Formats: sequence, structure tokens, C-alpha cells
Amino acid sequence: MNFRFITIALPVVFLASACSNNGNIDQQAARPVKTCVATPSASGSQLIFPGKVVSDDKVYTAFKVAGRIASLNVKEGDNVTAGQTIGRLDDTDYRVALDATEAEYNAIRSEAERVIALYNENATTPVARDKAEYGLQQITAKLQHARNQLNDTRLTAPASGEVKKILRHAGEVVGAGTPVVEIVDNNAPLVEIKIPAAAFARLGEFTGYSCTFDAYPGRTFSLRPFAEQSVANANQLYTVKLAFDGMETPMPAVGMSTTVTMLADSGDTADSNLWTIPSTALAGNGKDTHIFTIAPDSTLRLTAVEVIRFTRDGEAEISVATPLDGVEIVAAGAGSLRDGLKIKPIPPASATNVGNQM
Repeated sequence: MNFRFITIALPVVFLASACSNNGNIDQQAARPVKTCVATPSASGSQLIFPGKVVSDDKVYTAFKVAGRIASLNVKEGDNVTAGQTIGRLDDTDYRVALDATEAEYNAIRSEAERVIALYNENATTPVARDKAEYGLQQITAKLQHARNQLNDTRLTAPASGEVKKILRHAGEVVGAGTPVVEIVDNNAPLVEIKIPAAAFARLGEFTGYSCTFDAYPGRTFSLRPFAEQSVANANQLYTVKLAFDGMETPMPAVGMSTTVTMLADSGDTADSNLWTIPSTALAGNGKDTHIFTIAPDSTLRLTAVEVIRFTRDGEAEISVATPLDGVEIVAAGAGSLRDGLKIKPIPPASATNVGNQM
């Protein structure tokens, strides 16, 4: 009888123990974390990057669009001047695309003008007018893009200098950003910066460049675009070179570190893909950088981001595919968390309970 009692009792003990352990696991799953809400970046029109003054002995010029090289007008050893046309792509396809876009533009513009005229005569609805205006804006942007692409089939020298090397020849097909000609300009040093993909994709939006040096307090040097390479390095950063806009004296020496500011026309609203968060909210590195957003059921969702820059007050500006309006994120300790983990947000400290000690 005693043996049977022990045999039956043991499973009951183990079952009770297992239930107790499961309860502990559930309690441990709700991990307390500090949370915050990302704020839309109001500084999307100003990006700041560290830079360095470099020798301009190797500057690569490249077409901004892809195509077959129709002609190169220079040879190694030639001297060129800034803005001089040194090569062209076969622009047949780009001209056809522009003609098609212009025809589409004319048709949409005529229709938009008709709808707007009807609206002014109270013969149509505001919705129809808004739709016509929006369609006109879209086709106008598309037309400008087609014109820019046709213009970009022309390769110009970014500065005066000597053609050091011809890297591609007439008849070859090249991609956008593929180096074609190497030009040496020994007249002035350059400022080199390395920027992430999100900033590189916006280069066309920037309207002003400047830099400052600790060695020259109170002075700001104006810069202008000189050249860029569309191939990222191992850290997924793109190299951009800027020339000094004017020969101020004394000129910064090669090797000096600098801080470069890039200004863009941000329009009436902030960029919906740019957000500011605490730098402690970041986890991973390089291409694998991410944050954790908090789902309604208090579980973590891994969200990939790209770091645009770090600020001096401990924050980071990020680019993210999904808008973060009103979304809670983990504010610290993200490196020790995982996707799908159950968490419990730590409530903010009250004015009468500093440090959450009570």
C-alpha cells in the first residue's frame, strides 16, 4: 500500500512543480523595460557629418544615369576646365521617354485645366478638382525627372585639372555612378565625408554645404559638390567629396578634421521617414541596426532602421520604412532583447516618487 501511494503521489508532486515553474516563466517573460515615443525629425533639412581634408589627386567623374557611352572627348593628359563636356551617353531611349512624358503631361494638363474651370463655375465637386490638381503635380514631377535624366547623359568635368586616366571607353555600357574618367586637380584641397545610404539618396535635395574647423574658431568655409562615388564601402557608407567655394586664406591643410553641414529645402513638413530617438534605443550595427517597437499585446517587434547621424545630446536621427507616429519603442537596453519577447513598460517616475523607490 505504501509503495502504491508513493507511485501515485510522485506525478502529482512533479505536476505541481511544473505548474509552478510555468508560472515563473510567464512572470519572467514580462520583462520590465524603459520605453519612449519617437519624435518626427525636425532637422531633416540639416545633416552633419565628420569630414577630413584630403588631397584631390584622385577624383572620379561618372554619369548619373546608365547607358552606352557614345563618345569621350578627352584623352589622358588633356587639361579640362570646370563644366566642360567630356563625354556623352547614347540618349536615344531617354529622348523617347521624355517625348512620351511630355505627351502625357500635355494631356493631363488639358484635362486638369478643364476640371478646374468647371469647378470655378460650380459645375463639379471639390474632390474632382483636388484629384485633377494632384494628377497635374504628379505628371509635372515626372516630366522634370525625364528632363533631368536626358540632361544627365552628358558628362562634365567637376573642376579644372588634368585627365589622369580613362577608365571606360566609347561603346561600353556603364551603370549610374560607374567611374569613367579620373581627373587630377591640384589647385585646391577637398573635403571628404562618408554618408549612409539614406543621406546619399537625398544628395539632389541639398542646396548648401559648409564646414568648420577647431583650428579656425569663428570661421565657416563654404563648400560645393565636387564628386561622389555610388559604391558603398564595407560599412555601407558612400564617399562624397566637396570643394572649397573660394580660395580663402589661410586654407585648411590636408589631414585636418572638420565638421560638415549639409542643408536641404525641407518644405513645409518634416520628412515622414526621419525620426529622432535616444541612441540607447539602437541595437545591432551597420546593415543590421534595429530598434524594438511595442505591439498592443506588449510584445516586441524588431524594426530595421538606418542611422542618419548622432547628435551631441545623446540622440540619433534614423530613417525607417514604417512611420512611427505614436508608436512606443524600447528606450534602453535593446541589445539584450529579442523579437517577440513579452515586456512590461516601466512607468515614468512621478514628481513625488523620484527614482520609483515606492
